[in-house]
Amino acid sequence: MSRRVLTLDLGFEWLGWGVVYPGEYIDTVVAMGLLRTQKSMRKGGVRQADDTFRRAQEIAHELLQVIDTYKPVVLCFETMSHVQSS
Repeated sequence: MSRRVLTLDLGFEWLGWGVVYPGEYIDTVVAMGLLRTQKSMRKGGVRQADDTFRRAQEIAHELLQVIDTYKPVVLCFETMSHVQSS
């Protein structure tokens, strides 16, 4: 059970994560969590790009703590889906 896998369900407001030990017949979930970022509630004075950068920093900080704690060797994630208009 040496290969720890960090799984991510990506999202900007909600990001789910889990750490799994894959087994031959059954996987073992070691830990899981949910990260949440919120848009700035201030009406004026906050550019969207600045707010997006702040939220990305929050996600990076939290994920680095997960990585430091569980030291995964494999990363598995979904790609983000975007609504396409025709």
